[in-house]
Amino acid sequence: MRRLPVATVAVIAGLLGTTLSVLAATGTGSASVSDDGANANKITVAMTGMAPAPAGTAYEGWLISDDGSVKTSVGLLRPASDGTVNATWTSPNRENLFGRYSRFAVTLEPSPDRDPAPSNTVVFQDQIAGPVMIHIRHLQVEWPAAPRGTGQAVGVRDQGWLTRLHSGFLVDAYRANNLAVTKLHGEHLVNIIEGSKGPNYGDIDGNGQVANPGDGFGLLTYAQLAEDHAGFAAAATGATSLTKLHSSHVIAAAQNIKAWDARIRDIGLVAGRAQNLAQVQPLLGELELLGNATFNGIDANGNGQIELIRGEAGADIAYVHSQLIGTFTMTGDGTPLALPRTGDAGMFTLTLWVMLAGAAAVALGSLLRMRRVNA
Repeated sequence: MRRLPVATVAVIAGLLGTTLSVLAATGTGSASVSDDGANANKITVAMTGMAPAPAGTAYEGWLISDDGSVKTSVGLLRPASDGTVNATWTSPNRENLFGRYSRFAVTLEPSPDRDPAPSNTVVFQDQIAGPVMIHIRHLQVEWPAAPRGTGQAVGVRDQGWLTRLHSGFLVDAYRANNLAVTKLHGEHLVNIIEGSKGPNYGDIDGNGQVANPGDGFGLLTYAQLAEDHAGFAAAATGATSLTKLHSSHVIAAAQNIKAWDARIRDIGLVAGRAQNLAQVQPLLGELELLGNATFNGIDANGNGQIELIRGEAGADIAYVHSQLIGTFTMTGDGTPLALPRTGDAGMFTLTLWVMLAGAAAVALGSLLRMRRVNA
């Protein structure tokens, strides 16, 4: 029996929407979560060494929920001529991405693509291990014991910012020769830093009212929890070297904040109880330095940069690196991947029947010719 020519098979395969070529998964990169007007609502995809998507296809990024039931497209990823990808996507509803998603994938999709779901051709993917994700969510999404369930690192950032702010207010009040307002901001600092359960919390300036611009949980409490849970994430099953690296940065910053802000608390006590401005004056330089360091960090070794180490990293670094603990990493190993089928599903079905009929006709014609020859 005669076989169909290879060229005919290729034509049929092409019309059926299949392909004889494959894509080799190459490239390395990451997808990291950050803020864009809300907490952890933006993802940035950065890749190098990606091969161009074959004709009729496109790369697409996906955030995938823990159980795989929710797959949210973050858009098409188009490699530049040098194989790099730099793409961002921000949740339109300001969703904290750590709250729902623990996996990121890049798929190869038909282009154009009428199917809103991802194809089965997964080029890259990574998942944050469940035991690690628990602590990322404590840091970034929710800590039930905190007011409004504020995440631990979010509390460090927010209460650290307030500490910096009210340190400046106290210095300004002193320079304005206003003892009452100087004392008030001393009270503010104590109550922001210690929280409502702190041993010194209360009416520090003696004006009959307790004033606290903070949320009542206490910067020192948030810092301790952030240190603890960054350590838990680093020690958890499935923690990667990247998890451990960024956890160490959070820990260093939290330890700095605890030391600096215990001292700011003590300065606040002196200022809040001061009988005159002369008692406050010797503390102002130190307060300005530590107040700024609490949020921004400080270049303690004078090398021109604020490093991710003890003695330098502040609340902003603690917050950002608690997000980086949840970075997705992607590495292509050159594995061949079958390309997705392109084209409209209805047209595919019609084409399939047409080509099957055509193939049958060719086969029947070949059989009749063979019979005539044999006759």
